[in-house]
Amino acid sequence: MSAKPSESGASAPDSRALFDLLLAGKSVTETVATPRGDFSIKYPAGRDKLRMDQLRAFRRNGLPASAFDVEALFNNDKWSTLDVCVVDGPDWLRAAKAANPNWTWEDCPDEELTSQLYARIESFRKRISGEITASRPSRAAEGSQRLDMAAPLGDGAFSGLAFGSQDSGTR
Repeated sequence: MSAKPSESGASAPDSRALFDLLLAGKSVTETVATPRGDFSIKYPAGRDKLRMDQLRAFRRNGLPASAFDVEALFNNDKWSTLDVCVVDGPDWLRAAKAANPNWTWEDCPDEELTSQLYARIESFRKRISGEITASRPSRAAEGSQRLDMAAPLGDGAFSGLAFGSQDSGTR
């Protein structure tokens, strides 16, 4: 169940390699075992997130999200995520997609399976995002300075003001 780049075949790349792979437009995938078979899921890159947003909007048929209850919004998010992030699965999934080119995870009658896959995609996304964040070079190593937002704002129109919720004493 280790993350691997889908095109290179190398397993468990380091965090910097994950960043570079995604930057190059390649997918990072993981195999998920379920009672209904093994599925290949991918980390949703920016374009994938846009596609999920488009599917959510399509399923709402132009209506605002506020027109739907919480369960409907959750199912919409779950199905849109699965439609984009499940890249392969067992024979029954391939057969369903071959028989119906418009097949979507809305058509899957096993709610426990869809919820399990959705949860695994979310935990995979969070883990990979964390690894990418951890691989970020230290700003201190670059010699750059962090802005001190709590310091008073210099000479000029905002002289004497500070960032934060300090009581100025005036009302």
